[in-house]
Amino acid sequence: MTIFNWLVFAGFLALGAAWTLYLSRKTSSSQSYFVSDKNTPLFALIATLVMTELNTSTLVGFASMGYIFGPSASLLACVFLAGLMFYAMTVDKKWKQFDGITVTTYFTERYNPTIGFIAAIILLTTMLGFSANFLKSVTVLFQPLFPDLSPWSLSAVFCALMLLITLRGGLKSIIRIDIISFLITLILFPILYWFSSNNGVPHAPVDPTSDSFPHHIILSHSIITMFTYILAPWYGQKIFAARCEKTAFKAVFISAIIISAIYALAILSAHWAAIDPEANLSGPQEAIPYIIHHALPPILQGVMYAMLFFVAATTIVGLWNTIASVFMAHHKKTLQERSLKGSILITAVVAFVSYFGANLFIDQILEKLILCNIPIAALSFSLLGGFYWKSVTPAACVASIATGITGGIFCYLYFDASEYAWYWAIYVIPLHFAVGALVTWLSTLQPELISQTGK
Repeated sequence: MTIFNWLVFAGFLALGAAWTLYLSRKTSSSQSYFVSDKNTPLFALIATLVMTELNTSTLVGFASMGYIFGPSASLLACVFLAGLMFYAMTVDKKWKQFDGITVTTYFTERYNPTIGFIAAIILLTTMLGFSANFLKSVTVLFQPLFPDLSPWSLSAVFCALMLLITLRGGLKSIIRIDIISFLITLILFPILYWFSSNNGVPHAPVDPTSDSFPHHIILSHSIITMFTYILAPWYGQKIFAARCEKTAFKAVFISAIIISAIYALAILSAHWAAIDPEANLSGPQEAIPYIIHHALPPILQGVMYAMLFFVAATTIVGLWNTIASVFMAHHKKTLQERSLKGSILITAVVAFVSYFGANLFIDQILEKLILCNIPIAALSFSLLGGFYWKSVTPAACVASIATGITGGIFCYLYFDASEYAWYWAIYVIPLHFAVGALVTWLSTLQPELISQTGK
């Protein structure tokens, strides 16, 4: 990038940081820090939901599919449409009616403290994996800008910047940045697609037989998304922050459409990098950075990188904030009695753990992103059963969770990396529901059998 673009990039970061630091003065309690006083209006909620889902890991991973398979990979965007529509229809209003601080406390109240503890451990482990994955992806995106910095150094800089911008203000700061990023995103992604598809590269026709994206991947990923998003603590936290049930429902419905459209544009944009004869990428994960550098005019490159940074920052810090809320929500004191300094300290510690996880454990971004969903999907029977089936017992929860986690890990270890998601989605997720239902049914029969025996 030119010096002018560097100035634009730095200017956007400085303005965003100054604004959020100014607004963070209004954050004075843990209630405000974690759920923004539960008074978020519709537009702000749409913006923060879109920017929560629009993360750099999925952007890099899905764009790489566009680079490999061509325009047919844009059908992957339907994954988010299916997942979020399912969320809106099944659990959106239920979560707002529960109106807690974090989704893990639901399991304690619906079942018992043991199930709540199991759910908290599962979701904490998963969220730490997600945050490490997201941090790795933003490092990959920005590595071309800082070729002299090692991934360890670059990710450390990003961690420090993200904490500086959002740590003090919590969810309120995150939502404020999300509004700015949302408005810029609605402008920049169509521009990115337009310039990438009109960059003077001869657009060779795509052979549908060789480049068609495998439809079974779309089906399996849609199922996985449907039964993991309903439990996503970072989504639940935003729903708790909504002004009312109607606001929460409308926001999820609208954001589902917008998110799908944005990812479709990113995937289609990456396709043009694949047919550019001058593109010499070391891997498909570099498609988006290549497009920014070679398709966008210089004046927009700094703006695009600033937008991507805020996309990454609010997603990652949102996860850190959610993880901290789980720790705080399972404390004995009420949330209003808890120290804001304690909330900030826990968030900083979580950031430190994510930093090491990103540099030590994350290699293939999309593969590890899917892997992190295995424990979450294992809780889906317990959640839906708790909402819609009064007979579900703690024993049924334990049996279904054990089946889901064991089966998912088996699929990951036994099948090829390109196939395990299919077997997990088609066989293991229904199986863990069947096991939970069976144990529930047997538990309802037991009192009848005892009564009959007594007679």
